[in-house]
Amino acid sequence: MNFDYDDLASLRHYNQTWKLLNAEHAPLILSFFNEAFVKRGVTIAPESELCQILENVIFLATDGNRLFTKPASSYLTEWSSESKRWLRRTYRGGSDEPYYDITPSSQKALEFINSLHSYSFVGTESRFRAIIELLRQITLGTVAKPAEIIEGLQKQIDKLTLQLENAKKGQIERLSEIEVLDRFQQFEQHARTLLSDFKTVEYNLRDLDKGIRQKIAKWDGAKGELLSDVLENSDGIENSQQGRSVSAFSSLLLNPNLQDEVRHMIDELYELGPIQKINYDKNVKNVYPGWISGNEHIQKTMGALSKQLKHFIDDKVFLENRRILELLRDIEKTVIDNSLLDNKEFLDGFTDFSLELPEAMINLPFERTLYTPKEKINIDSEDVEVGQDEQLNVDKLFDISSVDRGELLHNIRILLSDKQEVSLADVIQKFPLKQGLAELLCYFSVLDDNFEIREDPEIEDEFVWASSDEPEIMRSTRTKRIYIKERG
Repeated sequence: MNFDYDDLASLRHYNQTWKLLNAEHAPLILSFFNEAFVKRGVTIAPESELCQILENVIFLATDGNRLFTKPASSYLTEWSSESKRWLRRTYRGGSDEPYYDITPSSQKALEFINSLHSYSFVGTESRFRAIIELLRQITLGTVAKPAEIIEGLQKQIDKLTLQLENAKKGQIERLSEIEVLDRFQQFEQHARTLLSDFKTVEYNLRDLDKGIRQKIAKWDGAKGELLSDVLENSDGIENSQQGRSVSAFSSLLLNPNLQDEVRHMIDELYELGPIQKINYDKNVKNVYPGWISGNEHIQKTMGALSKQLKHFIDDKVFLENRRILELLRDIEKTVIDNSLLDNKEFLDGFTDFSLELPEAMINLPFERTLYTPKEKINIDSEDVEVGQDEQLNVDKLFDISSVDRGELLHNIRILLSDKQEVSLADVIQKFPLKQGLAELLCYFSVLDDNFEIREDPEIEDEFVWASSDEPEIMRSTRTKRIYIKERG
């Protein structure tokens, strides 16, 4: 990144991270952020908890001296003000108590402080290997010719074949202690960075939502063009570039096979002798639950923003419709006040004159029939008697079930985590139908809402399931083959 004096002067004046590091009580603020958020593995907390933690931090930092006399809640309010924005103040679930979450600028400040701690050595070998691997992936995926790709794959096959043969002979190359610590250092840095990235992604989504709202508020064209521009070009929150990236990451993170593998590898990592000899970050050891929690928070944020955006567009449409009715009333009034039939001086110059005026069929809301409430039926439930019919069976009233759309969506994403494209038949073969035709129809609804699909009319797939009433009877249906992939 290139920068000059003017860039740095502007950053020093406007950047919130720089302001935090340059604040008078920066040590107290950063140590509080570390105790309240980083060490506890959370990004949002209620005011009552944060006040208690801040009071403890102030007491320990000042040895009981009254250097900070304001209430803890006043400091939280100040740090979340528009001029500082080191915390974000919100209200959740209808509660009157405010919640505070740490902002990306504050997390960057904590990362900078953490980077100032020196390591016993600087790992360069693993970084160089990572750089070479990234260059190979970019080259093979963009400009490499088929012959070069084949040559590269053949080298990988030869290398893996040699490793396999040596492993069969018991000749396995083990990492040295320095190589283990080198790679562990990279793992810690990437794990912490990924946790902080969750908050940055959330704020990026909020900025995207803010930009779409501003576009809607300033729009002065046709309503259809607005909806087309917002929903097709921007494609909403969930299908934006940031939203698609989050969805792809979520699919990979929630892959059950990958979850077990990563958790197992992390547990084994911290059992290694070289790792136990060093003072490692205890929070990184439990990083996978933190990733899952951060991903769930981002998914909820995406859903909430998309819902708010829909309401915002609906409000805009309501205001436009109201303005249209006002214009129609103005037109009616103008036509009545300036009717040609009342202008006798204008008509005297014509012996035979007719004018065909356009008519507008107006259906005003107040011309519609008002709602007629239904007659309320009074039910006397005081003297309820038990029925005497022994053949009465109400068990089927409790057999009503619904299809879990979230489970179907999860099934599809599991298969897409390993492949670019799968067929609906592959999904149902992996996860057989449990609720028959209703579950199959729900699959079609899930596909239309979340994925890109294409049909192959030349191939038909048959889906078979057991009847819920008579399990021994199998039912089936045929459809054109449907291929599924993530939206690009």
